[in-house]
Amino acid sequence: MQQGEQIGILLADEDLSAFHESGALVYSLGNTSEQIATRLFAGLRTLEEAGVDVILCRNFPEQGLGLAIRDRLLKAAGGKVKTLPT
Repeated sequence: MQQGEQIGILLADEDLSAFHESGALVYSLGNTSEQIATRLFAGLRTLEEAGVDVILCRNFPEQGLGLAIRDRLLKAAGGKVKTLPT
């Protein structure tokens, strides 16, 4: 990321408070894996239409519905993925 870039963040509801004053455009995906999977495409589209330069999203488990969510995110990223240390 570079200074001056508009950041969009896809978040589970439990993470919203951590980014409340971040200055980023935040899209809430919901509370459950089912809600997140359902809202993911709309969130990506909303942030893209808003003109953000970078979209951030937390990692999801590599099992069950989390695996499907990760797969959708990886495809949407088109190979432009950076993993940040925890």
